[in-house]
Amino acid sequence: MRMAKYILAVFVGIMVGSLTVWAIEMLGHYFYPPPANIDFEDKAALEAFIFSAPTGAKLFIILAYALGSFIGGLLTQLIAQPKSFFLPFLTGAFLMAAGIINIINIPHPTWMIVSTLSVFLPFALTGAYLVRKKTGLKN
Repeated sequence: MRMAKYILAVFVGIMVGSLTVWAIEMLGHYFYPPPANIDFEDKAALEAFIFSAPTGAKLFIILAYALGSFIGGLLTQLIAQPKSFFLPFLTGAFLMAAGIINIINIPHPTWMIVSTLSVFLPFALTGAYLVRKKTGLKN
């Protein structure tokens, strides 16, 4: 029964974390709308758009990854209440894998790649840590 709870916790963390990423990215598109004529299927046009987008638009992407990972790790910890940080780490790792796939498929500036890859795990673990601190769960 405990294993099912752990699997559910990671699944919920990944799904809600992904939805959080999507919602924040959509908020970023509200503040920094992409050009109306961009073809998102044209890789060269998409690359040109990403490299020419304002810094604020790029920061929204990194914020989306950070908050999605934070909420994912927090929910995983809250649901499963494991004695270690492995499950929230796993949630962050799955979200990071999705981010890596995105980076592979859509070229990004180097500073975005480094920033992106450095937020998933720390933010997932920070979310879990805050739940542990609030609930008093010890190792």
